[in-house]
Amino acid sequence: MSADPTAEPGPTEAVSAIGPLENRFHVVAVACRRVMQIRNGARLHLDPRGHKECVVAVAEVMAGTVPYYVS
Repeated sequence: MSADPTAEPGPTEAVSAIGPLENRFHVVAVACRRVMQIRNGARLHLDPRGHKECVVAVAEVMAGTVPYYVS
């Protein structure tokens, strides 16, 4: 991890998340929030390779680069 705790992780840095992605609906819910973050200007954790925000968000969630919390 980088020395700055407030810095966003890069594509190769893992982000620990609390709780497993239990099912496909949970993946969609987390990815939906990530799409909104990307559309509001958040830095991407993966290379978009020409894909739309939705595809990038799902890829980020599946790669484990997006933190999420289960309540």
